[in-house]
Amino acid sequence: MIQLIFNILFTFSIIIMASLSFRCIYYPFKFVDFSIAIYITLSGYILYFFKIQLSLPLLLSITMSIVLTTLFGIAHERIILEKLRSLKSTSLNKLIISLSIYIIAQNIISLIWGDDTKKIRSIEINVGHKIMGAHITDVQILIIMFCVCISILLFIFMNQTELGRYVKAITSNEVLFSIQGINLSKVYFYSYVMGSLLSAITGILYSMESDLKPTLGFDIFILGLIALIIGGIGNYKSIMSGALLVAISQHLTAYYLDSKWMNAITYIILIAFLIWRPLGFSGQRLKKIEI
Repeated sequence: MIQLIFNILFTFSIIIMASLSFRCIYYPFKFVDFSIAIYITLSGYILYFFKIQLSLPLLLSITMSIVLTTLFGIAHERIILEKLRSLKSTSLNKLIISLSIYIIAQNIISLIWGDDTKKIRSIEINVGHKIMGAHITDVQILIIMFCVCISILLFIFMNQTELGRYVKAITSNEVLFSIQGINLSKVYFYSYVMGSLLSAITGILYSMESDLKPTLGFDIFILGLIALIIGGIGNYKSIMSGALLVAISQHLTAYYLDSKWMNAITYIILIAFLIWRPLGFSGQRLKKIEI
């Protein structure tokens, strides 16, 4: 039972990271950006390239992975999303384009590294601890600590800094926000940088504990999206509630039924929420102010 609790806590941490990265982009941009999934995948494979294929130090490899993945996200925002905003494209168009980019990038990753699973885990990062009969690795502890720290820092940033308040304001009404003379492009840019950075960190942490595969990012992204939908558009407590429900349902299903039913149960819960509680745990809609 203690091992089950640790496993749930580990999965919960990964889902929270994915949900927060998605939230950073969804709130100001107002569309489901599948590019987040490729950032998660890409960061893991870049880490694999530098750490395993080039045999560079782990810390340097992690730094290079975060920087290059974030730069990829910045290029996507500056070249594609900014152009789509100038053309006043609909959310559906943006969603389709982001999905296309994800598919193209995933196929490029498959061409370069193949579809077989890759491993980054080594002796230096695979040390485990036995706590009350349960086994937990250093990487799992690191992921849980990162989840706590990043959640706190992001909460402080969104509520205590000027840029964070701008991101929340642009969510309510873009037109009213622009009338104040504030640079919309700057707010969009920094929001996307945060989302890309969190996605890169999520991919790195998860790939250091689990195997790499081209669909890795999509699997994590979907769980983060489901957690956000279940939690609802509300405060951080709602998002954490959604992530915890997803993590618990996944591991209890694997424990009592079979691991092949994990995703099926998660989607069943999602469908139930969409039918009977479409606004999620929070029951809140995004506030919107019209002129």
